[in-house]
Amino acid sequence: DAMLAEDFSSHPYRLWDSDPDGLGKSLAPSAEADHVRAQVEYVFVVYDCIQKCVSPEILSPGFTKELFLQAWLCLLTRKFSCP
Repeated sequence: DAMLAEDFSSHPYRLWDSDPDGLGKSLAPSAEADHVRAQVEYVFVVYDCIQKCVSPEILSPGFTKELFLQAWLCLLTRKFSCP
C-alpha cells in the first residue's frame, strides 16, 4: 500500500510515459529527455522480459506496466543500507 501511495506524477520517467513531447519541450535544449526516454524504455524492456519469462501463476493479475514503473521508481528513489 505504501508503494501505491507514492506520488510520482511529476517524476521525469512518469512524465515521459504520459507526455514525451511535453517533457522534451520542457527540457529543451537539453538532451536530458533522450536520456529519460532511454531509461524508461529499458524499464519496459525489463517488464516485457518478466511478462514473457515468468509463469502467469507466479505473477499477480494486477502486474501491469504502470505498476511495474511505480515499483521501479520506488526502488530508484530510496536509499538502502546495511547496519
